[in-house]
Amino acid sequence: MDPNYGIARMPSSLYEENVWYEILSQANSAGISALDTAVAYRNAHRLIAGSSWRGEIHTKISHDSSAIRELTETRQQLNRDSLDLVYFHDSSSTQLGAEHLSLLSTQLLSNGAEAIGVSIYTPDQLEKVLNISTITHVQIPLNPLDQRFLGKSIDRALDAGKKIIARSIFLQGSLINSAVLDENIVSGELLAGVSKFNIQCEKLNLQPIDACLEYVSSVNGIDGVIFGAESISQLLDIQTRWNKVGTGVYTKVDFSSFANPNPEVIDPRTWRP
Repeated sequence: MDPNYGIARMPSSLYEENVWYEILSQANSAGISALDTAVAYRNAHRLIAGSSWRGEIHTKISHDSSAIRELTETRQQLNRDSLDLVYFHDSSSTQLGAEHLSLLSTQLLSNGAEAIGVSIYTPDQLEKVLNISTITHVQIPLNPLDQRFLGKSIDRALDAGKKIIARSIFLQGSLINSAVLDENIVSGELLAGVSKFNIQCEKLNLQPIDACLEYVSSVNGIDGVIFGAESISQLLDIQTRWNKVGTGVYTKVDFSSFANPNPEVIDPRTWRP
């Protein structure tokens, strides 16, 4: 299970651009397998194309009539003849029906996509793509609070031959830095859940970041993990911690007590005023 590295933030200066190039160079050296990017990430494609990155590139595009154009433009921006994995970015794509997604996936595979995936938010959305053979990857949220896909959903995806990529492993950073949560926007239930998680980690003398990594590593069937870093030190820190998971270094945690099925708590799309 290899962690994937993603670029999302727009550099505000040439200095910051050079920092990103250094981060990407270090990612190569650290054995990071892929970059997770998207058309919506603004300047990311230019930065990747100008860097020394030679690993896989995973990106996201729309599921409408502009999909082929977006894929072509993305390949040109990245100076790639093909892209290793292309996701349908909007989870509403699962409402379009198997015939539409199968046809569009086939067209993308003929225009420079090596594999097709869907970014999923709920188990119900996952069910809608299980029988589409041209969709081989599903990207799901997975963290100590969001455990909705455990068990049946993951098992069914694996039985259908899908590769599962985990994202939101730190719940938008809230599980490792509760200061990112705006108490005027998010629910009290989310604040309470994050507080409970942090208190338990403190009792176990365990850093929350290590607990999150240990959790996602403990889930059978996960083929890849997406994480973000804004500096070389962050990248190396996460990589070092990742290499320790599953080795017995970290205290074992019963994560089941943190699970919360309420979308207003675990779905960041709802964290709006």
